[in-house]
Amino acid sequence: MAEVEIVEAVPVPVFVADYTPIIERFEGMDGDTVRDLLSNDEVLLMETLSLPRAVAASPEWNRLYGSPLAPDPPDFADRHFTREAYPDLFDTLLEQFTAPFFGTTSIIREHKAPTMFGDVIVRSHWKAAYDGDDPRWDRVVIMDLDVTDLRMAQRDLEALLAEKQRLVDSKDQLIASVSHEIRTPLSSIVGFAHLLSDASDLTPAERQEMIELVVQQSGDLTNIVDDLLVAAKADLGQLEVSKVPVDLRAQAAQAVEALDAEARQAVTLHETSARCLGDPSRVRQIVRNLVSNAIRYGGPEITISAHMGTDYGSLLVMDNGSGVPLQHREKIFNAYERGEAPSGLAPSLGLGLHISRFLAERMGGDLTYRYEDQSIFEFRLPLAPVAG
Repeated sequence: MAEVEIVEAVPVPVFVADYTPIIERFEGMDGDTVRDLLSNDEVLLMETLSLPRAVAASPEWNRLYGSPLAPDPPDFADRHFTREAYPDLFDTLLEQFTAPFFGTTSIIREHKAPTMFGDVIVRSHWKAAYDGDDPRWDRVVIMDLDVTDLRMAQRDLEALLAEKQRLVDSKDQLIASVSHEIRTPLSSIVGFAHLLSDASDLTPAERQEMIELVVQQSGDLTNIVDDLLVAAKADLGQLEVSKVPVDLRAQAAQAVEALDAEARQAVTLHETSARCLGDPSRVRQIVRNLVSNAIRYGGPEITISAHMGTDYGSLLVMDNGSGVPLQHREKIFNAYERGEAPSGLAPSLGLGLHISRFLAERMGGDLTYRYEDQSIFEFRLPLAPVAG
């Protein structure tokens, strides 16, 4: 037959079937009745799948599904072809099998299908041939195009776009947070500066208190700017760090000393130490971020201790808070990822932990989080060589 020769020359999966046995099986029924029967009886739907007679199949169809014209054609039911496993495919079959009863002559659907090579996603084009104006149900053409790679690439692209959008949204929130975080200390600095320059009735004690507040707020403002600069340089690939011998405890002590008096009182710094290779200013920045994070989100008691390992030293920043939920323990290191700020505190910039891990890794170390009856952030650096 000429049509068989034509189909066999087609380079895509094409199958020509005779649907008249389906029409004969449900003769006298309307489309709604047939659809209800097949929708509610999975066994009947599978029996209907075996009714169409194979007329022709392309080599690509045979490669994908097995030859329907073989003496022993493949049985798709043996491939765990169930509604639960392939719901979209069942919906496709339901639409195709009921098409003659509704007068539908063309259907395009996508579904997961069991093939000779495992499950693939196919875009199925189903169309009845015509004899003049009348559809020929004895010549229904089905073309299944494998779009698995396309859909996987599409999902990856959609995930990438969603992540990009998340970053854009987060940066929009960051701008709002930066405006608030900078405005708060800046307003205090400007206000106290005016009072110090204009007021002549201030007592020495009041004047000293205002000066200390200006210094504290200036430090907070400097920390915010430091984090923003590191984030900007990191995005541009221009951040440089040094690797010189540093005493982790000494650097932690300097970072804690730079905190305000109330924050310092919450921190207990143990005497143990570790001598590692790192950038002193970046080590202090990491400690400051970890302590600030503990103050904002952790418990009231914060402990810092240094430890020596075989080839690395570590600094543990611990607090007795309830800890980070398990599903968020890696997300907290993402850029612009912010926890819910306690009542009375503005949201953080969402950069501190991300920057801290980035800096630790740039110095050849790492920053991790775990919970063992308390929150533990472990900051590791390679040990400094022993002078000899």
